[in-house]
Amino acid sequence: MALDFLKIGTSENFLFTQIVKKNFSSKYKDSTLGIFWSVLKPLLYMVMMTVIFSTIFKRINNFAVYFLSGYCIYAFFVAGTTISMNSLKGNKTVLEKVHVSRYIFAIGGIASEFINFIIMVILLAIIMFVTKASFYTTVFYGIVPIIILVFTIIGVGLILEL
Repeated sequence: MALDFLKIGTSENFLFTQIVKKNFSSKYKDSTLGIFWSVLKPLLYMVMMTVIFSTIFKRINNFAVYFLSGYCIYAFFVAGTTISMNSLKGNKTVLEKVHVSRYIFAIGGIASEFINFIIMVILLAIIMFVTKASFYTTVFYGIVPIIILVFTIIGVGLILEL
């Protein structure tokens, strides 16, 4: 069946949560700043680009919000597809010892990157509040594209996993 991957058993559910925890914690394991880096990195990019492009293009209102919203989507897509592409190679020993579906490793990696995406979206909401950008219409119209983005990343990630 085409939708067999949606039927997750208890052992696969446990493995999925362990993969998400492992991927999320290992991303910031060797970093001095830890999880704070997922907030600091987009914030520094935003400040740098806003300073550079606000002096060149003075007609763009709320350039920081525009840049950070695009950067959040770009960073999630790149990180999600990269981690799913490398998921089989990184979990080769588990695949050799335990019989589980291969897709769980890719979707687990994408789920861990989705947590980072949520952190960046919270930062975006704070920036929108500070710059007094229209918040309510953005949240209302942004939910469906985010869902489409997640499914696109899952699809591209599963294709790249092969």
